[in-house]
Amino acid sequence: EAGWAAAAGLDARQFHHGVEQLRANALIDTERMDGEIHYYGHPMVVAYGEQKLSEDFSRMREVHDNWSRHYLRFLDEQIRRELPQEPYWQYLMGRDAERVRSQWPNLLKLMEWASDYGQHALLVELMMRISHQLGSYSYPLRIEYGLKAADAAHGLERYADEAIIRIDAVGWACLEINDFDRGLGQIEKGLQVLDLLLAEEPATRSLLALGIIYKARFYAKVRQAGQAAILLKRALSMQISDVVRHRALLTQGDLELARGDDCDAVRSYEQAIDLCRRYGGERTAESNSFLAIAYIR
Repeated sequence: EAGWAAAAGLDARQFHHGVEQLRANALIDTERMDGEIHYYGHPMVVAYGEQKLSEDFSRMREVHDNWSRHYLRFLDEQIRRELPQEPYWQYLMGRDAERVRSQWPNLLKLMEWASDYGQHALLVELMMRISHQLGSYSYPLRIEYGLKAADAAHGLERYADEAIIRIDAVGWACLEINDFDRGLGQIEKGLQVLDLLLAEEPATRSLLALGIIYKARFYAKVRQAGQAAILLKRALSMQISDVVRHRALLTQGDLELARGDDCDAVRSYEQAIDLCRRYGGERTAESNSFLAIAYIR
């Protein structure tokens, strides 16, 4: 209801009058879930509405602007954290995201609209907020919209955003589904983008280290452990944020586990988990599951 009302741009009386007309003509259904009202339209009704809206582009733009502002506020209220303080990492999975999951159809529709109609700033803002949640929903969608958002950020000269989207949203996700060539390509491209920024800035330094860490993950996955260890040692020697060091320690634990240094792997995973707690934790089973394997071995 809140999203639809925001998109309509009407006052409460006008909005509910319109809703009652639609209900009276059996054009929408209503359902109450978790204390909130949700509306569902027949596909033909939705298609007709979209067709009429597309005939008036200025009105369509106004509706989607209203809708996008609502959902950016919604995401900030639902999942933005105090820590870490870096914008992209503020939306890590950690808080209850059930309400966000219930809005996936609308969020994906908004991303599709932003992509199709060249709303580059909106696409970047959405991707910076829902990249982590999108990964739990669908890696292919995270990669698809991550690539589009990275190109949009480049066009807007938002190079730091472009770099983190290419390295983490796209590159890491590609490595997770064994799309190694594309993953490494995007990580390298993100590192090239960082050359445009001041290398001594703390945020840039952490991003640079993140790219190096993910290159180490790539080499570990393709069984070049020696090259992976060299890159990882370089990243860990840098002054980097806790959220990036957490990822470095996980990768170090993976390497140690792979070569049978199980006690070292235990230490690395435990350090990663302790470090993660400093910024509120992350909702992921990866560190605990690999720590369990290390303990068993």
